[in-house]
Amino acid sequence: MYARAIWLAAPRTVEYRDEAIPPPGPGQLRVQAITSGLSHGTERLVYRGEVATNLPLDLPTLAGSFAFPIKYGYAIVGRVIDTGPGVACIPGDLVFALHPHQSCFVIAEHLTLRLPDGLLPELGVFAANVETALTILHDSPFRLGETALILGQGVVGLLLAQLLRMAGARRVIVVDPLEMRRNLALGCGVDAALRPSLTLGEQLRSLNDGRLADVAFEVSGNPQGLQAGIDA
Repeated sequence: MYARAIWLAAPRTVEYRDEAIPPPGPGQLRVQAITSGLSHGTERLVYRGEVATNLPLDLPTLAGSFAFPIKYGYAIVGRVIDTGPGVACIPGDLVFALHPHQSCFVIAEHLTLRLPDGLLPELGVFAANVETALTILHDSPFRLGETALILGQGVVGLLLAQLLRMAGARRVIVVDPLEMRRNLALGCGVDAALRPSLTLGEQLRSLNDGRLADVAFEVSGNPQGLQAGIDA
């Protein structure tokens, strides 16, 4: 069996390469990919050649460095098509894996996450992002009934907004410069979606009974967002 994988031969130079895929061994799964998520942050840096080549790769499905050529990507969902001995998954199971963009691959079962029956693969591909958002929430000092401010409404910010609502936030207020993202946040149940502004503190007080936020989360990656979160 052969698979098609995406490689970067050099900065901004994408290639498709065919690879032979062996049968799964003990504890392994062979997975046919359905959907693969592109990282707008990390992968774009790799694509542009802006990651230090001596930085070690930290995914168990990859090894070596960020030197070119490199097979990259880290969020993929697919169906198990066959298995080696000693695994719990069966053919047909939907799994998420931290694996590069590739049409078919063999991976150790313990490096995959079996997704619930009926979950759309296009949603399952966000598993790693949900883990990131949940870790942010768990690491924060947020308490039940508090008002939370989120700077940035990319994928992680949108997920964090929904988790804060589920965790019992009294109010969830978000800030993002893009109208599309603000509208998505409102559709996810936030109380207010604001543009970045020098009057952010005043707006917060008007929305929050005269008080600033109890806790602020900066997930935009913008230094100005970090300062705004501190000030708020």
